[in-house]
Amino acid sequence: MTETMYFGYGTYLDDEESLFYLPGAKKIVTAVAKNRAFEFHAHEGNRDRGYCHISDKAGANNSDVYGIIFKHDPKYFVDYEGFERCFLTVYGADGKTYECWTLRMTKPGMAVRPPHYYWKHITAGLKLCSFPSDYVSGIYNMYEKALPCEDADRPNPNLNKKSFFTD
Repeated sequence: MTETMYFGYGTYLDDEESLFYLPGAKKIVTAVAKNRAFEFHAHEGNRDRGYCHISDKAGANNSDVYGIIFKHDPKYFVDYEGFERCFLTVYGADGKTYECWTLRMTKPGMAVRPPHYYWKHITAGLKLCSFPSDYVSGIYNMYEKALPCEDADRPNPNLNKKSFFTD
């Protein structure tokens, strides 16, 4: 079986979330995507909730996004509504480069905080990883500066599922 490499950032730093979307995935190494920026956005035209987004637009120059490289079954190389696959070279903590894919928003809109259940995955993941403290504090600051989520206490729609790929 051929395996695919995924660069997980944001919520995917938390095992509970990454294994929900990439069942059976294996963590390879922490890594950094150079000249990319981590951002929170609602989908264009909305402001109900924020999502994680990785940007390569002009303002991302000299910025880094830290994450984890996962090796996974290619059947999980899928699209999600409002997101697109993008390909990037990331630099592993092991000194190697990796060709990976990740997800980013197709039409990011306003900077809006994610709901609490989503933010919980981000903060749990950041605690597990040994990323630079200025990177971690930058994410917390970005969260504080973003508009509040309109329904921050909404329940996690995936709460009773074991995987995204099960009903």
